[in-house]
Amino acid sequence: MTEGRIDKECIDAFVRSQIYGITARVLSNHDSVLDRETLDDLQRITNETGDFQALENEVIQIQNTIDSISVSSRELNQEYTSLFLKGSAPPYECSYLPPSRLNQELADISGFYLAFGLQTNNDRQDHLVSEMEFMSFLCLKESIAQGNQKDEEAGICRDAQTKFLEDHLGRWIGVYQRLLSDKARLQIYPQLVGLVHKIVVLDASYLGINLDEITEVPEDEVEGLPGCGLGSNVVG
Repeated sequence: MTEGRIDKECIDAFVRSQIYGITARVLSNHDSVLDRETLDDLQRITNETGDFQALENEVIQIQNTIDSISVSSRELNQEYTSLFLKGSAPPYECSYLPPSRLNQELADISGFYLAFGLQTNNDRQDHLVSEMEFMSFLCLKESIAQGNQKDEEAGICRDAQTKFLEDHLGRWIGVYQRLLSDKARLQIYPQLVGLVHKIVVLDASYLGINLDEITEVPEDEVEGLPGCGLGSNVVG
């Protein structure tokens, strides 16, 4: 493998890590939506990156929406609570699967996390933010491995990204986006999840995989679901 190839793969993996990580942070709580600096960072990264430049216009539209809305932080909090915490549009993968598959899917997601020394922090494994943070972590691990010319470790991280998108995040994000768009009062959260959907679709194309969307959506969603976030018990 040539040095130029290593450098490109290292940079690409780092950029992908940043895109997943920043977007997850924006969705982690209602106050993060109002952090213009975070979205400016995301716009800069997408603008400078060929494979993900298509996302820049989406980020600009989100920035324009935030600039134009005349709602208070309290109103944003109410919308966030209604959509993400009270379950009108639950941000949990297993809410879009038959209940009989709940334990199996959660165990599979936990297996991915544990394989890399991670565990969720006071949350179920299948929260959107946790799954995005996991993809960010995998991309960062790949970037570090590429930078140190550890091809085998980089390959393990890339393989995990591919499988996780195919088996989990890439399967339900489209269904979730459509439900959120139907339930939301404010435009901002459907736009943000629409951005996540586009990130996932672009990343799947970058990784050379086809996504198979979930079709078995249960009528009754799980109630009383907890918050979000990943915690790590390893460094690096």
